[in-house]
Amino acid sequence: MQDERLEQFIEEKFGDKEILAEGLRSLISKHKGESSRQHAIRAMIELYERKHPGAVEEADKEIQRRRETAINKFSSVEEQDQRLLFSFPAPLYHRLMLIVKEPPFLSNEAIEQLKEEEWLAKAFPRYLVPEKF
Repeated sequence: MQDERLEQFIEEKFGDKEILAEGLRSLISKHKGESSRQHAIRAMIELYERKHPGAVEEADKEIQRRRETAINKFSSVEEQDQRLLFSFPAPLYHRLMLIVKEPPFLSNEAIEQLKEEEWLAKAFPRYLVPEKF
């Protein structure tokens, strides 16, 4: 079922799969040390940023607001036990959940096994809420 949804999403958003394939080949050659999972995440984020600059700008403003209200550089908030590390526009987050299957995107398993938080913070610091990771 999830594969069908992904196929439908690719068809609706990109039409010609060859264009998407060419973009992925380009990313792979630029970021040779990354896994296929990281390439998929990077491709989706970069495509989203190109197609939806307004939503990305709004996300930047929200992250800045969160940083300004935090009590320290690690974005701690007094009334909460946990802190928010990343903030993505909802449509981007849902797309990432569609393309990244096992383990799910930013799940405990992905964080422990794949060090996904660390890679994401370095690769896409614009979505990192704390000033310091």
